[in-house]
Amino acid sequence: MKEIAKFRGIIFVIILILFFFPFVDIKCNNQKLYEFTGFELATGGKTIEYGEEETKTEPNRYASLALLLTFLSLILSFVNNKITILITKIFSIAGFASMILLYYDLKNKISPPDSLIVIGFNLLFPYYAVCILFFIYIFFALYLLTLKNL
Repeated sequence: MKEIAKFRGIIFVIILILFFFPFVDIKCNNQKLYEFTGFELATGGKTIEYGEEETKTEPNRYASLALLLTFLSLILSFVNNKITILITKIFSIAGFASMILLYYDLKNKISPPDSLIVIGFNLLFPYYAVCILFFIYIFFALYLLTLKNL
């Protein structure tokens, strides 16, 4: 069973890789305006042009939290005991929650309810894959915690 526990770091490596793929498309009248990767959402700094103005995006706190928790979980996954499994499980729960909160935060920032201009956004496959991997790890960690010989 120790062999199974060694694979838990792979999930976090995949999540980190997925952060470098596009998470969201921003559209107006079904025309793509901008595309943001998970890393760009987490760190900010992407230049957006509004006519003649250029603005740099601010880091999104929920994307930053998910990225940080993934990185910490990857580091902790090299230590094989029940306490680190429990900690990485808690980090995965928080990471999953921050991905859900990222959706609502983007929804409010991109198209506020009082706005006259309707700008839409689409969440892309890497976003959903990160959510699913966090969710899978929660149950994988639960399974690992029930093993007697770890």
